[in-house]
Amino acid sequence: DYFRDRWIESLGRGFGLAIVERRSLGGVEMARTLSNLWVPVGELRFARPSDFEGVSLGEGEALDAVAWVVRDRAPLRERPGGRIVERASRLVRVTIEEERRDQLRTADGHWIHERHVARPRPAEAPEDLSDGERWIDVDTRAQVVTAYVGERPVWATAVSTGRGATPTPPGSYRIWVKLAEDDMDDLERDDVSENYAIQAVPWVQYFHGSIGFHAAFWHDRFGQPRSHGCVNLSPRDARWLFDFTQPNLPPGWDAIIPGGEGRGTRVRVR
Repeated sequence: DYFRDRWIESLGRGFGLAIVERRSLGGVEMARTLSNLWVPVGELRFARPSDFEGVSLGEGEALDAVAWVVRDRAPLRERPGGRIVERASRLVRVTIEEERRDQLRTADGHWIHERHVARPRPAEAPEDLSDGERWIDVDTRAQVVTAYVGERPVWATAVSTGRGATPTPPGSYRIWVKLAEDDMDDLERDDVSENYAIQAVPWVQYFHGSIGFHAAFWHDRFGQPRSHGCVNLSPRDARWLFDFTQPNLPPGWDAIIPGGEGRGTRVRVR
């Protein structure tokens, strides 16, 4: 009962709720959550998901020519170490045509420092890879995910992997479950300064326990470490990767477990 201040649960700032209904009650606009509880709309800030998305690569297209700016107002110079002639917006895609140590020349003739971009690094295919097998390279240093078919890169994007005390663990894995959406939290942890809880996170693919790929609709700092260990992607990129991996989720299904040895798409984190 909102008007008698009788509440069921208290949530911290930044916790994520999935809203399924809005209704005006006694002159107060209320929202019903996925867990069937109510909260005043005035106490909510609705998410504005990023519209950023990665790039599909054509046959023979160079992977290391792709890059995204990851710094606000990144300086573009007329030559390495020279005068700043322009500033680039964050997450703008640039095409790299030349590299001189830590300086990169873009297709428009400007130079940008490599630390200001997220740029894929080609990866060697696993030795036991089947012909035409799909697999995913997670490059935590570059903050980039690249999808491969066999030895050919077919898609790449900037991501946010784990930061600080919760890095994304390196290693070779396989996706063990795919979920159209999943609730995520770390409320059981008492060794962190801030806990989190988010309902209905979309396009989730776990590959190492509770570590996996998923959409992040609460930030757009892709290209920089930010997560609690998972690999954050923009909503559009998370959906693309969800459709790319195997097995596919049949129509009407909410989740699928690959089952059987080697059926889930391979993931390599470096």
